Amino acid sequence: MESDKVLDEAEQLVRAGNPSAADALLQKSWPDFSRAPADALHMLGMIRSEQRNPREAQRLLLAAVASEPESLRHRIALGHVYFAAGDYAAATDAYDAALRIDREWPGLALAFSQAAYRAGRHAEAERAARHELSRRKTAEAWNVLACALRGLGKGQESLDAALEALQLDYAHIDAKNSRGAALLMLGRAAEALAIFDEIASSGVQAPVLSINRAMALEALGRKVDADAVYEDAAARWPDLPNLQDRIAQRRRQ
Repeated sequence: MESDKVLDEAEQLVRAGNPSAADALLQKSWPDFSRAPADALHMLGMIRSEQRNPREAQRLLLAAVASEPESLRHRIALGHVYFAAGDYAAATDAYDAALRIDREWPGLALAFSQAAYRAGRHAEAERAARHELSRRKTAEAWNVLACALRGLGKGQESLDAALEALQLDYAHIDAKNSRGAALLMLGRAAEALAIFDEIASSGVQAPVLSINRAMALEALGRKVDADAVYEDAAARWPDLPNLQDRIAQRRRQ
């Protein structure tokens, strides 16, 4: 079977919800997969990602990039796989390489900004978010700008960006959290806590929300309540090192 026909059939199988059959077809067609074309490497990489095998997905997509270094789609897919695996530094680098190919690709600057913020590269995240906003103003773009500005210690600017996000989508949970986090940075802990409590009462459970609530309670002098939130978070998310480190630090105080 010709390569294009194999890839078309495999893609149809994936769309039909049968990635295992697509996997088998691809590997049957290229027994030595190191010699498979870049599109086949890409497709199997995405299948491996769906199968929660990020290392193999990364290996296959890196091979696709090496085969077609000017391909935008391989680099973006690689960034997505790194991001999903929590390797935000590698995701940032993959998106950065894609941006050097096409800086105006829809959504790419936003993806870079989100990864860069999580990687601690806040100034780069801010620049990318502002570039995204120059092209398309969305609540998500305003929110990631708010996060980046907060990372840079710019509390008032972060609050302003979060409010812009909420103007576009008042129900945007992340933007609500960003607003609360900015208020907390500005020393307005009571207002921040009201926002965090509102989010929690809606059924949202997330490590960052618990940490923010606990920090607001601490700022208000409610140590017992803060400790209770920290302990609950420690039990809910035992496998998150950053969260556990923050809780351990709190216990030492």
